[in-house]
Amino acid sequence: MEKANCQTALKNPAQTLSNMKKSFEKMQGRIKNVQDLKTRIDSTDDIKAAADLTARMEAETSAISNAMGELMVMLGIAEQQELIRQEQEAQLYKRYFSTKNVPELKPITWR
Repeated sequence: MEKANCQTALKNPAQTLSNMKKSFEKMQGRIKNVQDLKTRIDSTDDIKAAADLTARMEAETSAISNAMGELMVMLGIAEQQELIRQEQEAQLYKRYFSTKNVPELKPITWR
């Protein structure tokens, strides 16, 4: 049972970290898209094209905000997982290394 708990504890943080990396990479791609759209807006003379590009830039900015929210949630989950892991570790330490599990030792007298 404890082996399964340890394996699960190892998988969850790794999965959370993987999800955070993917989300961060997506967000970086969107930031680059916003920068590219700004450049295109600055270089166009067509008002309609500029308005369309601005709308696309606003959509990308909204997606960035959503991704940041997801990252914050994932960070909170990772922090909670770490707290749970620490508590489980403390409980195991108490269970296996408490004085209740140590037999009483009698002093040795030398003669």
